[in-house]
Amino acid sequence: MSAEVIFDHPVGVARMAAGGVRRLTGGLLLLVGLAATTVAVPATFFVIGLLLGADYEGLPSDALLEMWAASTAVAIVCIASGLWAQRGRRRVVLFLRRFGDLEATNVVTYAAAQAVGGVFRLVTLADSTIRPLGASAGIRTTVTAATGIWRGFTRSSVFLVERWVPGALAVVIGAGGVAYASTRDLEGMIDVVTTLLSGRIPLDAMGTSAMGVFAVTATVAALSLIALFGVLASMLIRFPLAAVMLMAQSTGRAVATAERRKLIPVSSGPDLARAVAEIGGRSRKVIAPRLVVLQVADPVWRETVRRFAEISEVVLIDISEPSDNLLWEVEHMTGRFGSRCVFTCHASAVARLTASVPADPIVEQLRTMIGEGPILAYTDDHRGMRRFARALRGRMTAAAR
Repeated sequence: MSAEVIFDHPVGVARMAAGGVRRLTGGLLLLVGLAATTVAVPATFFVIGLLLGADYEGLPSDALLEMWAASTAVAIVCIASGLWAQRGRRRVVLFLRRFGDLEATNVVTYAAAQAVGGVFRLVTLADSTIRPLGASAGIRTTVTAATGIWRGFTRSSVFLVERWVPGALAVVIGAGGVAYASTRDLEGMIDVVTTLLSGRIPLDAMGTSAMGVFAVTATVAALSLIALFGVLASMLIRFPLAAVMLMAQSTGRAVATAERRKLIPVSSGPDLARAVAEIGGRSRKVIAPRLVVLQVADPVWRETVRRFAEISEVVLIDISEPSDNLLWEVEHMTGRFGSRCVFTCHASAVARLTASVPADPIVEQLRTMIGEGPILAYTDDHRGMRRFARALRGRMTAAAR
């Protein structure tokens, strides 16, 4: 075999660095745009009021309009350009290997999770050894935490408004009725309420007597009303954050979709058409599965390879274990992709594939098909997989258009 076997691939480093800078810039633009919405959203309602004839005393109309126009423009421009920069060119890569090849499966899955999945969306055909990858762990963790906090805050607010405060008021009314019926001490009850209204807790009045129970329940009700005012104030604070909330909800739905659609069954022509359309469109989104696994029925296996080759920019083929099916894949992919075919193999298979002595017919045909293209070798230890992940990203970046 005249092909060159390599373990590292520095080509494409500049393009990878440029992509990293672009995504970082996109993230900063998104933050600026979302911050601008906290001004633009409430300002929009003030402007609507001005148009309807409202008079905001003490607020200069011209300054308000300028602030609204500037914040709205910054929000729209920064969010749109930030999403564009984050999205970039998410290229589809068709990953072909012999089913059951654990080493190739493990190292490419690791590469997709650590280095490749942020730029390239890998698609492969299924067997029991490969695990699909949805959105990145960092995004899933962030969205889960934010969603959990928001859901907990919302549910606690609803519980406070709908159940706790009405219940506390009902209890204090009942306790007040019992206390008055037992003691006829209306002045003492007024003293408890006056103490609470002055911002102090009537500790001296609290106890196990009817009046003491009234003091305790009145204190709980007062604290509940304070909490209710806090909830109402938080609603006013959340109002300027409407755009941020919508972005978070949209991100959460995208993460859920990515997790749900990282494994797609394909058993017929219509299934294949839907899978091609979905992966082709979803792969360009900011949040999408990094490694989609297609559970393909045997009758549509070759057609699946052909159709996904049509929407892929690079094809990744592991040649560690030559077979007749692998020969068919290499023959068709080299004819379609040429230099955009990225070949990989396990380090232990290099000697067999490059030996100068006559090899078996399948290996000889494989050598002829590959020609002089580079082959990226890997090992399946942790250090080797880290090196392979970086080299694979560089190799695919260089091969992509």
